[in-house]
Amino acid sequence: MLFQKIERRKWKIEKQENSKSGSWYERNKKWVIIVGRVVVTGVCIGICIYVGRKIRCEFAWRDSLISNQWDRIDGLEERCEIKDKLFSELMSDALRHRSSLAARHMADKKLYLKNVA
Repeated sequence: MLFQKIERRKWKIEKQENSKSGSWYERNKKWVIIVGRVVVTGVCIGICIYVGRKIRCEFAWRDSLISNQWDRIDGLEERCEIKDKLFSELMSDALRHRSSLAARHMADKKLYLKNVA
């Protein structure tokens, strides 16, 4: 019985010494490498998702900006047409009342239309 107790104590001491040999990293090297790879992979995937979303938002913002620019251009063209019609009416009315200023504007408009067309 005494001999068995001594053997058990020796076995416990050897087991403790074996577990203490080497650093923690060396004992768990396989798991450290696996966990490190998983962490690096997760970080890389997260960065890719973040950059992808930023790029998609940037393209969406540019597309909306371009469509807004076209809308603004269309609106400005409509306003120019309205202004031209009102100015033509004003010139014709002023010519009926013998305005020399209206005659000069009408002559300038005719020259402009000849050069454009």
